[in-house]
This record gives sequence, C-alpha cells and structure tokens, in this order.
Amino acid sequence: MRGRRILYDGTVQPWEVGWTFIQMLALALAGRGNAVFYVDTPLSLARVGRDTLRRLRPHAEPGPVPGLTLFRSTTIPAQRTERQWWLAASLTARRTARTGFRPDLVWAYAPYALTLLDRFPRVPSVYWTGDHARLLPREDR
Repeated sequence: MRGRRILYDGTVQPWEVGWTFIQMLALALAGRGNAVFYVDTPLSLARVGRDTLRRLRPHAEPGPVPGLTLFRSTTIPAQRTERQWWLAASLTARRTARTGFRPDLVWAYAPYALTLLDRFPRVPSVYWTGDHARLLPREDR
C-alpha cells in the first residue's frame, strides 16, 4: 500500500508507552510513502496504573518521520466512564476534521474510532483488534 492518506487511530496505545506493533505499523506505513495522521492519546497520570508504569521505559522513538503526523487526541480529566470516553472521542473527531486532513482510509483499534468514521462516512476502514476476550461497548458496530 503506497500513496494513501491514512487516518490512524492509535488511541489505545499512547505513543510514549512502550513500543508496540501499533506504533511500529504506523511508522512502516509512513515509510512506504503513505501520509499517516496518527491520532494519539496523551498519557494521563490520573489513569496510570502499575502495568503502564512498567511499560514506561526509554525506547528508540524515531525523530521526525516523513509522512507521519502525531496528533494528540482530546481527553477529559479523570476520564473514567463510558460517556466521558465517547465525549472525548467525539471532540477529537471534530478537531481532526478541522485540520483539513482528508483520509482515504481510517485504521482503528477500538470502537471509539466510530466518531472518526462518522466524520468521514464514505472512507473505507480497517478495524484490527488483538483478541476478542472482552467485547467493548459498540465494538460490534
């Protein structure tokens, strides 16, 4: 896949936490001549647990990568309820649409990206989830 404009919703894995296939795939897609607009969730200390602290370690984060734009999503302080998650996702989708980036593909890992798809209804999407042990609200949609 080359020459695509990909709206990449990486909000399930903050850019700073560890270094997983989510970030690596975004870099690989950008490295293949795609314009990747990576929607990231800022790390909130209000939501940091022991597991997150264990994964906060120095890693070889790349410098500026041609074709990759890191866009911080909107968060709500102490965002803990489903309603707060959806409100933040909706605000992020609105801000994303205002940037002028017009994707021809939306790549997502969580159902909160539905708000992005609502902003770009005719754009094809990829929904990739690692396991189906726990169905998230609205994931079936």
